[in-house]
Amino acid sequence: MLALALLIIYAVISVPVVQSGSRLLLPAVLLGLLCGCSAPQPPATKPQPLSGVAQLREDLGCGPAIDSAALDLVTVLKPAFKHVSIERLKVPETIDWEKLTAGYREQLPADWQASPYSTEHALYRLASWGSDGWSPRYLALALLNENGCPERLPFKIALIAVPEN
Repeated sequence: MLALALLIIYAVISVPVVQSGSRLLLPAVLLGLLCGCSAPQPPATKPQPLSGVAQLREDLGCGPAIDSAALDLVTVLKPAFKHVSIERLKVPETIDWEKLTAGYREQLPADWQASPYSTEHALYRLASWGSDGWSPRYLALALLNENGCPERLPFKIALIAVPEN
């Protein structure tokens, strides 16, 4: 917002000067473009969970695997963002990794690309997507496997991470 205000003020001041023969319009435009570059942003709208997916609120015996996956998600997003929000989700057993990732991917804009990140880990699978440009945006997702949560549960455990403003 500050960059936009500076651009408007500079443009208003430079218009009379440009009309008087000075060539400040090009520098004004360049300054506006440089000031318009913003910090990375979270998705414009947070993708909605798939049908049957709910927030996981209880503590389970597979806490160390959840913590490990959460740390990995933060590591994926942290270089570009100061704060990352992670939600723990209960995923129905009928939803596998491919269906889960496809469900989130189809909610993202077309210009988002999968990040070059290893999807296989000993305890979980991980995927992340991002959009570069003037306002880069990112989202990361993890799903614990049977090694990550060996206790028999009537659901799977997923984590979704998005940067916070």
